[in-house]
Amino acid sequence: MKRMMVAMVCITLLQACATDEEVRRSVSLSTDTLEEEIPGVKQTVEEVVDEIKIQHASPVELILPPGIPVSEGMYLTALTHGEETNYEVKLFETESPIQVNDPQLEELEPFAILSGTLFELEQEANRAVNYQPIQEGMPKVDLGYGVIGYQEGAAGSTYTTFHEGRWSVTVRSSISEGEKDIGVDFAKQIVERLETQLLPIPHENGSILLTANEQADNPVEANSVTWQEGNVLYEVVMANPLPLIDFVTEK
Repeated sequence: MKRMMVAMVCITLLQACATDEEVRRSVSLSTDTLEEEIPGVKQTVEEVVDEIKIQHASPVELILPPGIPVSEGMYLTALTHGEETNYEVKLFETESPIQVNDPQLEELEPFAILSGTLFELEQEANRAVNYQPIQEGMPKVDLGYGVIGYQEGAAGSTYTTFHEGRWSVTVRSSISEGEKDIGVDFAKQIVERLETQLLPIPHENGSILLTANEQADNPVEANSVTWQEGNVLYEVVMANPLPLIDFVTEK
């Protein structure tokens, strides 16, 4: 508070004897200095990622996406939790810098959740991936770029599944009476994205489940990317599907 009062007095004195341009520069420098002096709070994405790694408290290897996008003018922060056989990292965007693992984050909604779970056997981790194999005899649909999708319906929904290397990708779309099924068009968007964006290489399999929309009010668990690394299962969930694909892929 004292530092803020001193800054305000300095700005007032400058306004009395300086040009408008000089005042603007002084105000900018004063506020920037105040921001930089917030003790112990990480502000850049790189600093926050480093802090997440420091706070990681599980023997399960931490895997973070190749890039964590943050909206302009917002700050990245996180809540981390770790145990002997699993960890969880919740990512948040905030209007002002908040330290990683600050208790006030418990009241906020994360934009993404990352987790890793250790199983005793690789086969158990593989089953937990929920990889969808090719099912011959199902209706086929051309998704472009030489990719064929397979469709099945259940309880008012259509599931369009295709494969990308060791990954199965399933797009779920709800169909109401008289509505067009948007699942195929959405699956085509995903196929096009994956032509230039690289998924991680799973060992052995990976699974993506997406909903065919980008509703802001979706729960954060609405879309998931899950893959296996030996006997560890990794998962990233987000509310919106296209940002999730961008989040976990390398361009």
